Amino acid sequence: MSQRFIVKINTTYPWEGVEITANQILTGSDAPPISIRKKAASNSWWIERKTYAPGSTKAGQVYWQFVKDPSSVSHLVNTSSGSTPKAAPKSNANPKPPVAKPKVKMTVWGKRDFSEEMAKYQKKSTKELLVPETKPTNVPDSNSTDEEIINFINECVRYKPGFMEMSEIKWKLLVRTALRGDNAIILGDKGEGKTMVAHALANALNRPLFSVNFGHMQDAQTALIGKTHLDTKKGTFFSKSYFVEAITTPNAIILMDELSRASDDSFNIVMPVLDKNQRYLRLNDEVNAPKVEVAPGVCFVATANVGHEYTSTRDLDAALSDLYTNKLKIDRLSESQRVKIMSAMYPVIDDKVLGKIAGIANDINNKVYSGEGELTKPLSTRTCISIASLIHDGIDVLESVENTIYTDYKEESERTYLKQLVQGYNLKDYAKTHRVYKSQVEETVEVDA
Repeated sequence: MSQRFIVKINTTYPWEGVEITANQILTGSDAPPISIRKKAASNSWWIERKTYAPGSTKAGQVYWQFVKDPSSVSHLVNTSSGSTPKAAPKSNANPKPPVAKPKVKMTVWGKRDFSEEMAKYQKKSTKELLVPETKPTNVPDSNSTDEEIINFINECVRYKPGFMEMSEIKWKLLVRTALRGDNAIILGDKGEGKTMVAHALANALNRPLFSVNFGHMQDAQTALIGKTHLDTKKGTFFSKSYFVEAITTPNAIILMDELSRASDDSFNIVMPVLDKNQRYLRLNDEVNAPKVEVAPGVCFVATANVGHEYTSTRDLDAALSDLYTNKLKIDRLSESQRVKIMSAMYPVIDDKVLGKIAGIANDINNKVYSGEGELTKPLSTRTCISIASLIHDGIDVLESVENTIYTDYKEESERTYLKQLVQGYNLKDYAKTHRVYKSQVEETVEVDA
């Protein structure tokens, strides 16, 4: 059985530049090793080859075949394993060069296309995506009739941003909270979009939004009420807080973020503000101190983390919690919902890649919530989005996953379990064998066989 090889000699680098292309690719022990060397005594070239002739007595024997000077010969065809090549030079004439590997062509995913035609794949922020496709023009206010408010609540689902994963009934309850000037508290796991709910509500109803973070409030009196200043020219004057400005703005939506991290002083100050039978803020502790009335149509939306896994949090005061008549829990998202969110923010990333990120998160969370003990911390949607942002900026898929999730787990047993879990998703050489970005272009390259 004869094998045919075309040998091209690079005249610039006649040693390292030997390129051998086979019209029949052989693997393993069937592949004849081929190398080339220059004879020391003269300007002549030799090709080393092994015959491949099953059943022949010459099978596997090494021969050397003469090649003319590379400057005058562009290629050589060896046709028959049964031919009689010239004898090999002496073994000590020259050191044996390394075997030149055959080249094969393969299709790979090349560089990303950043042309104007790819503008449809531009990343989007949550601020952009929390705007509904259709905005209402007839939003009721505190002067509207019951019929107008009820009719709007019944049709409000059409104003929910498609980006936000929330059930229709919970969205209706949230809209009703705003239209009735009521209070709602959003509960749920970390990083699942509790804060975004208030932004989506304000965008859908085209109402002003004021955000007050109770988690980093050091001085509740100053942050929620204001501060008295002494000026040598103006004398003593009182500067009202941002919170006072918020509650005096009609139809405002006030986000009370991280309420479960607030102090006792904060709770005591906001109690009469949230109480629908009082709805005022007293400027100081004196009995006859002036009051600031809450403007008509103002609603309060709080967020809170509840559970033993959250440090620096506290159980909400029972009386305070009772003032939030609507308690809405954010549902845990499915794999497909997480893919939808990441794809909306980073549309250039291939959905198969996003599916692997969501799959890893789902596997981790199933272990955490099953209570089997291998893992103690869930992986949030916010973390999935962080991984997607790294991949969007060109960071390797596996490195993006590893450098984002491993740092949250301190126990060596958990990190070992996670590494095994991630290995199951075959991310090591993903970019070399699969498309990562939708704007990538297919390329054909030559690689070693």
